[in-house]
Amino acid sequence: MKQVARRVAWADPRGLQMDVIALPDGGSPLDVAPIEAALHGADVFIATGVTDRSEAGAIAAAVRAAGVATRLVFDSAPELDTLTKLGNYRPAAFAGVPRRLSIFRAALRGGSGDDRALYTLVKTFYERCSAEDLAFMALSLVNAYVTEVPAAQGLGKKSGVGMVACILTKCRAQLLACVREPTCKACITCLNKCPPNDQVCSYRCITSYETATFEQFSLCLMTKHNCMGNHAEMPASPDPAPMTHYRGRPLDHETGEDILIGWLGGEDQGLRPWSWKVACGQNPAYDYFPNQHQIFYRGKREGTMWYDPVFQVNTLAGEKVWRRRHYRVRRGTAPGTFFFSVLDNGVTSKEYWRIVAAAEDLSWACVYYSGAAAAAGQAYAGALLITPDGEWPAPAAMEEVTAAFATCGIEMWELYPCHNEPITDAPLDLPPEFATAQRPNRLAAAAGGGQGAATPAAH
Repeated sequence: MKQVARRVAWADPRGLQMDVIALPDGGSPLDVAPIEAALHGADVFIATGVTDRSEAGAIAAAVRAAGVATRLVFDSAPELDTLTKLGNYRPAAFAGVPRRLSIFRAALRGGSGDDRALYTLVKTFYERCSAEDLAFMALSLVNAYVTEVPAAQGLGKKSGVGMVACILTKCRAQLLACVREPTCKACITCLNKCPPNDQVCSYRCITSYETATFEQFSLCLMTKHNCMGNHAEMPASPDPAPMTHYRGRPLDHETGEDILIGWLGGEDQGLRPWSWKVACGQNPAYDYFPNQHQIFYRGKREGTMWYDPVFQVNTLAGEKVWRRRHYRVRRGTAPGTFFFSVLDNGVTSKEYWRIVAAAEDLSWACVYYSGAAAAAGQAYAGALLITPDGEWPAPAAMEEVTAAFATCGIEMWELYPCHNEPITDAPLDLPPEFATAQRPNRLAAAAGGGQGAATPAAH
């Protein structure tokens, strides 16, 4: 939970503070004093996994004495579980009322529809149990009951009259086309079931059911007219610095580009039809897809680049399909930094990438990104460990890999391993108009295949 507390602090520059207290193990007596001190002036209380009834009772008494209004408890003894209260909603209240009186039971639990919806949302975040989701769980409570948190503004956001009027007056044709197409209609139905601003749920719907018709509807609804009135900015923290040297020399822009281009080239040269494959990633919405191929390649004009990720999706309908995106890439101010932009299913996303570290033999690299899809009201960040074949680096390299992720504020347990297997049907060809602009990557040629013993990374 200490890592969750760090993410909460990063999410809001005004200085939100989350104090974490771990209970003693091995039968040591509970010292309530630190808990009472942390509760003094607290706005939100969250507890999980307090199963000892004596400890649960003592903590519950301290919370009541402190008068903390917003309380959320999961997987704990009943003395503490019954403490949960969001607004006026108490999900554990009157739990013994028979189910045949469910209408009365719901009324006795109190709370508005917003309170009950928020409880469902935070429970979903809790059950996913990633640091990212747990941070959003805490932020959503602060946003709803304490003060506005920009990073959580979309959570719980509802469709209003203005949004409906915007769709009917400005995107009517695209809406009608979508509801008449079964796959597009299925995508809208799926998205409507997702909690607001739940990026994991929404992107799974989109990648499962994406069609050109949905893209046109989304382009009209969000990008052209912003009918939902959304806004989002890239997360400002953490802000890891890019690597500054590579193979004993100061990093320049062209070398940074060559690192991204990686192993792309002819197989007769010991290269591959892709630049890198993703071994693992940190973002639960975007980095977990199986068989992720990264293809970085140069544009037709000097200093221009493109990035095409090709990844496999296990759709909600039980099918395996390939998806591909097409990013424009331009150099950042410092070598090893890049600005990306993409139109993804009708929504423009802008991202800022850094090469944090890379092995001198190109056997692995660590990249960090932050981004925002403003019209969708979504901000996000993540990091990737990339290798030539999607396998983890040699054990000798893992100390440096761990250090690279640490500079991004990421613990290794937060990473999602990507499933990689031999494939023959991935759409990996370069767009024909760019194929002639490519030249052999001098870094990959010097590395000679990227296999074998680990070599030191540059930072």
